[in-house]
Amino acid sequence: MKRYCTDGWGAYERHLPAELHQVGKRKTQRIEQKHLRLRTRIKRLARKTNVSYG
Repeated sequence: MKRYCTDGWGAYERHLPAELHQVGKRKTQRIEQKHLRLRTRIKRLARKTNVSYG
Protein backbone atom coordinates (compact mmCIF):
# COMPACT_ATOMS: atom_id res chain seq x y z
CA MET A 1 0.00 0.00 0.00
CA LYS A 2 1.28 3.44 -0.92
CA ARG A 3 1.51 6.08 1.85
CA TYR A 4 2.20 9.80 1.54
CA CYS A 5 4.25 11.43 4.30
CA THR A 6 4.21 15.21 3.96
CA ASP A 7 4.28 18.41 5.96
CA GLY A 8 1.04 20.21 6.80
CA TRP A 9 0.68 22.21 3.58
CA GLY A 10 -2.99 22.61 2.65
CA ALA A 11 -2.66 21.42 -0.96
CA TYR A 12 -1.62 17.94 0.22
CA GLU A 13 -4.67 17.67 2.45
CA ARG A 14 -6.97 18.73 -0.39
CA HIS A 15 -5.56 16.37 -3.02
CA LEU A 16 -4.49 13.24 -1.11
CA PRO A 17 -6.91 10.74 0.43
CA ALA A 18 -6.95 11.09 4.22
CA GLU A 19 -6.40 7.36 4.85
CA LEU A 20 -3.15 7.40 2.82
CA HIS A 21 -1.85 10.76 4.02
CA GLN A 22 0.35 11.11 7.11
CA VAL A 23 1.35 14.58 8.26
CA GLY A 24 4.65 14.89 10.10
CA LYS A 25 8.34 15.60 9.74
CA ARG A 26 9.72 12.36 11.18
CA LYS A 27 9.52 10.28 8.02
CA THR A 28 9.98 13.28 5.73
CA GLN A 29 13.32 14.11 7.36
CA ARG A 30 14.46 10.49 7.06
CA ILE A 31 13.65 10.41 3.35
CA GLU A 32 15.36 13.77 2.72
CA GLN A 33 18.46 12.58 4.61
CA LYS A 34 18.60 9.44 2.47
CA HIS A 35 18.36 11.52 -0.73
CA LEU A 36 21.12 13.84 0.50
CA ARG A 37 23.44 10.87 1.11
CA LEU A 38 22.71 9.50 -2.36
CA ARG A 39 23.33 12.87 -4.05
CA THR A 40 26.63 13.27 -2.17
CA ARG A 41 27.78 9.80 -3.14
CA ILE A 42 26.83 10.28 -6.80
CA LYS A 43 28.71 13.60 -6.94
CA ARG A 44 31.79 11.97 -5.42
CA LEU A 45 31.68 9.16 -7.99
CA ALA A 46 31.24 11.65 -10.83
CA ARG A 47 34.31 13.63 -9.70
CA LYS A 48 36.41 10.47 -9.59
CA THR A 49 35.38 9.45 -13.10
CA ASN A 50 35.91 12.91 -14.65
CA VAL A 51 39.55 13.31 -13.64
CA SER A 52 41.76 14.31 -16.57
CA TYR A 53 45.20 12.75 -16.70
CA GLY A 54 47.10 15.31 -18.64
